[in-house]
Amino acid sequence: RAGGTLHLHRTSAPLVSYRHRVGMSQSSSTPRKLLLQLRTKAWEDIVFFGKNRSDNTTLWSRGFAIWGAGRDGKDFLKALSPEVASCVVCFVDVDSNKIEKIQFYDNPTIGRKIP
Repeated sequence: RAGGTLHLHRTSAPLVSYRHRVGMSQSSSTPRKLLLQLRTKAWEDIVFFGKNRSDNTTLWSRGFAIWGAGRDGKDFLKALSPEVASCVVCFVDVDSNKIEKIQFYDNPTIGRKIP
């Protein structure tokens, strides 16, 4: 459900078993952008907001860094809600070429440049 909350429920026994058959994989035909949107929504609900929205927002008030200054890191930023994206302080990466190439990432959605 768009804009809904995701809940994780753990069970002691597996609920579903999957068998992989070559050429029949559903995940290989699922668009990368859709998977990114679902993962980002889950991250926001579980990690950023957690159980108590006001307490966790305070926890993240100093901001956070996105690991990965390449395609995936930028796509993650674009998929974040504006409220969460405004808390991003910078990108970090071990690849010095990416760091040297992109000194600032200008994202008009959140109205500021991110180092």
